[in-house]
Amino acid sequence: MSNFIVNQNHPLIPREQTYVLDRKLISFHSVDRDIKQWSFANQFEITLPTPLENIQSMRLVNISLPSNQYVFSNEYQNTKFNFSVDVSGTINSHDVTIDPGSYTPTQLATEVQNKMNKAVQTYYTYNYDPSFADISDYNNFVCKYNKIANTFWFGNDGSWGLRTDHKQGWGQFALNFHIKMPYTISCQQKEVWAHYTKWGFPAYLGYERKKYTATPTPHNLQFPQVGFPDAAPDGIGGPFGFDYEMTDYSSINGGYWLTDISKAAQNWYVDISNSKCNLDIMGEDWIYMEVDKYNTMDEIEPYSENTAAFYNNDYNGKVDSAFAKIPVQCTAFSHIYDSNQAFLSNISHYHPPIERISKLKFKFRYHDGRLVDFKWQPLSFVIEFNLLRDEIPKAMSLRVPPSYVYH
Repeated sequence: MSNFIVNQNHPLIPREQTYVLDRKLISFHSVDRDIKQWSFANQFEITLPTPLENIQSMRLVNISLPSNQYVFSNEYQNTKFNFSVDVSGTINSHDVTIDPGSYTPTQLATEVQNKMNKAVQTYYTYNYDPSFADISDYNNFVCKYNKIANTFWFGNDGSWGLRTDHKQGWGQFALNFHIKMPYTISCQQKEVWAHYTKWGFPAYLGYERKKYTATPTPHNLQFPQVGFPDAAPDGIGGPFGFDYEMTDYSSINGGYWLTDISKAAQNWYVDISNSKCNLDIMGEDWIYMEVDKYNTMDEIEPYSENTAAFYNNDYNGKVDSAFAKIPVQCTAFSHIYDSNQAFLSNISHYHPPIERISKLKFKFRYHDGRLVDFKWQPLSFVIEFNLLRDEIPKAMSLRVPPSYVYH
């Protein structure tokens, strides 16, 4: 029988662990980074002014981003394409590089048209041939945006060949969209060629990764017997336009986008009106912000092709891949301002609480992994840290002020 006394009149009262929720706001600017270590604002690391301890939750309170995220950029590998064209019986291929930036559909049509004509002029200027003495006047390529179908068309009127003995086929061209164009990009940037959307410049125009060969413009009742005797008769290869633009059928310029002023040269064009794709030059809708080690948002890996198969299944869900999802909701070349009172609704809870944070590493990307190209424009944001502070033992409970209430 035990001699120990186990009963007592004054039992021990366990201490109740009570905490107060303390909020700490830290403002970050892209100019705070070490520029020698982090050349670009889309990825950088910052040491906090003072280490934080017992972090129960974090959230992005507000952010200001430059909205000059170019739709077309060397970093996004979507500024180049290759084409070939018959210039007076000589066929050569040419590379085109458009200027980086954001375009309206009509601006893009003008840019592509000018660059294609310039490529031909430059090639024959540097590869001089007496028969091409006036190649600087070459202006045969015409590009047009079909605003009804939201498609992008290419055409060539073949008229430059009239300066020599014209033959059927001069002005015919091919869009070599199956050719992978070379790019020099930053080491952290993701390559896009293998994607089935946004794999290069042609994809933004609604084209597929293949070669498109131009054909003569179709029969035009308003212009019969157009062309040379050895060319296709009955209006094939004559002036060509979209039906909704036809405002003056009696005039050769009455709404036609590909005109045959001489009524002699043959027009060639590429038509994708039956394509599965449309022109897509609006840019991205969302930017994903990563905070290394502290992400809590999950994503689905894009561009899967074999998710139903038992073998070689390429489905991939990404766990804790992002910290916040930021909408891009304004016009180009301005600033995006957002806060948790508007469109930001992210908050990350940590259990158990994070013991200590002394520095943070940020990354800004799109859903497909491409890093955002901010073009050296500054960005800034505020992160809220909710800290657990151990209270002195008192008969009190935690009260959360209204400003701390999560929306």
